[in-house]
Amino acid sequence: MKKYCFLIGWICIVFLGIGFFAEAAEVQKEKVEIQLSWKLLSADYAAYLLGERKGFYAEQNLDVKFISGLGSANTIQLVAGGERSFGFASITNAMVAREKGYPIKVVAAIFNSTPSCIVFDGNLGIKSLKDLEGKKVASRVANAQFLGFKTMLKINNVDFEKIRLISLTSGSSLKLFIVGEADATINYAFDAIPTLNYKYPEKKIGYFMFKDFGMNILTQGIVTRDEIFEENPGLVQRVVTASLKSIEYAISHPEEALEILLERKPKSNKDMGLAMIKGVLGLSVNRISKNHGIGYIDPQKWQETMNLLVEAKMLSSDFDHEKGYTNEFLR
Repeated sequence: MKKYCFLIGWICIVFLGIGFFAEAAEVQKEKVEIQLSWKLLSADYAAYLLGERKGFYAEQNLDVKFISGLGSANTIQLVAGGERSFGFASITNAMVAREKGYPIKVVAAIFNSTPSCIVFDGNLGIKSLKDLEGKKVASRVANAQFLGFKTMLKINNVDFEKIRLISLTSGSSLKLFIVGEADATINYAFDAIPTLNYKYPEKKIGYFMFKDFGMNILTQGIVTRDEIFEENPGLVQRVVTASLKSIEYAISHPEEALEILLERKPKSNKDMGLAMIKGVLGLSVNRISKNHGIGYIDPQKWQETMNLLVEAKMLSSDFDHEKGYTNEFLR
């Protein structure tokens, strides 16, 4: 009887111990806030929500929270200022910010191709970028797209001063275009084109892709600040690993990424949503990713991106670009 009681006692201790260590393991998950550049419930970030659902961040002992943003410039300010540890932001904005003294570093490239475009009224006879002179162009001005737009005009000898700019600090430039208050709008192609095709099929449109006019550069990446990079590289590694795994999984399972959004926005158009998600994910796949893996920052592409910003007088030629990025966290 004593042996029986003794055995029962040890069994209880074992199970209590398992429970204690399981709880301790749960407590050990590190809370990390990742600042986005736009709304969380959009095609841009569906892959990361899916990765969170699949447990890719939990595998890295991360309790991650994604926070909607107000543009890349704001995201970089929050990360550099210590309010957030990581962000998904424009690489061009990160370059410009670093030269201004912000301690910001790009630790992975998400988009290796430029997604931006300028959509215009197809009835206005616009055949070239030069034809935009004198036209009303709506754009938010505190974001990377506007920076890219000005650069594209400059390298194609279009006079920016002749653009009738409708400057926005908030709100949607696409809405102004839809209601006819703007002749053209600057947007991401993966968002604007499906929206117009599925919701406003009667509207005749045309569009120019930035990448077809000398602006096929690095765009979005994962950023952190120098302090975290230097003092906690293990955390950077875990965030990068989980985020890139999320992208890779979503590329093979875009319908699952769509379901995540539909759960929270059930009235969304499924076909339009899927087109947007596939458009976003396609920006991570090209020759560079096939040769080096998703997330790789190609040094030549980085240099080309920097050169365009120098040409547009948005960076100085002596900018120390080597300290602005790293590939050491790619596996």
